[in-house]
Amino acid sequence: MFSAKRSRWKRGRAAICSVAAACALFAGCTENGFPANGSRAPSGANSPALARDTRPAPATQSAGFNQPIAIVNGQPVPREQLVKPLIESYGLNLLLQIIQLELAKQEAAKAHIAMSPGDVEGERGTMMKGFFAEAEPADYPQLLEQLLKQQGVTRAQFDVVVKMNAYLRKIAEPLCVGKIGDENIKQAFDVMYGATVKIRDVQVTNMAEALNVKRRAAAGADFGQLAKQFSNDVRTRDLGGQWPAISRNSTGISEAIKEQAFSLKDGEVSDPISTEGAFHVIKVDEHIAPRIAKLDDATKESMRKVLNEKLLQETMKALRAQINQEALQPNVMEIKDPVLARQFQDRLNEQKAQSRDAAEARRQELLNRLNPTTRTAPATAPATAPAGTEARQRPPATMPAR
Repeated sequence: MFSAKRSRWKRGRAAICSVAAACALFAGCTENGFPANGSRAPSGANSPALARDTRPAPATQSAGFNQPIAIVNGQPVPREQLVKPLIESYGLNLLLQIIQLELAKQEAAKAHIAMSPGDVEGERGTMMKGFFAEAEPADYPQLLEQLLKQQGVTRAQFDVVVKMNAYLRKIAEPLCVGKIGDENIKQAFDVMYGATVKIRDVQVTNMAEALNVKRRAAAGADFGQLAKQFSNDVRTRDLGGQWPAISRNSTGISEAIKEQAFSLKDGEVSDPISTEGAFHVIKVDEHIAPRIAKLDDATKESMRKVLNEKLLQETMKALRAQINQEALQPNVMEIKDPVLARQFQDRLNEQKAQSRDAAEARRQELLNRLNPTTRTAPATAPATAPAGTEARQRPPATMPAR
């Protein structure tokens, strides 16, 4: 029993490492809304500088806010003494998290989407399963505490992320209805369980040669003989262009070739396929179905659920990115606190600088591709080459990845 429990905890600790990237979202704070399991907002989270609620605070709340935060040997410690460094250190991230959640609520309201505490708890359960897939549900609370402690995140911050995800899921669900069809399920099944296909390939250097091969194959020429006669792939030419069976997970093979190989029927020949530095014409010899599983109705339904959840997560990610960008727009909010206003402007300036640098890097990369002679030649490259040797010396352009 002890060994089994220890094994579960070991798997749970491994899960903590696997979700470190997700914790980059935990840069927020709690806010008024559904109960957050007893967690409280950081001091100052309800201050006028951070909250969007402009309703006048009750007299008791206002009076409590003006009360000292502590008494030390009879001397009061002003609340501002705690609030000011909190705002300087964490204020902008907390503010942006509040704004992002508010924007998600507004989007839900526009779509007439209602949210309930049950929706939030359901999202919490989904996140726990995603974080700790191999752990027992009874271990979730302690594993979550370890995760939050490791990432330096409070329970209140995590509760905001849960609520944000709950809103995003409710917005995303209508957008994903009917998007997963039987063809999507079949492709995912092939990837998961290892369906393969055997093909023959004729690799040539230009479109004219590829069209010539396609024309001869359509006229009834033996495809293996065409490969021996025209292919410049020295690895498969003498084999009549035959490749080992490939799967959708095979590496070092162009996605365009894999897409054609799995979409064609046995005996069909493809149109010319352009890859980096070469053209291919392929013929499908045989589709080999997975040997360890069968795509029955139960498997289809199970895979449909998996694919639906994956699509939901991708849609939620896109919505989150959109909201994050909207929250950084100056016209979305007016920041009254001078410290937060300065931090916000610094954040905007930093993002603009990063965008300029990325644009310049893309421009330079494009120029290098369009004008390869601008690149520095290797120090060991000969100044000239004997006539007629260039084609022999240059390695096939598609050797690393066909």
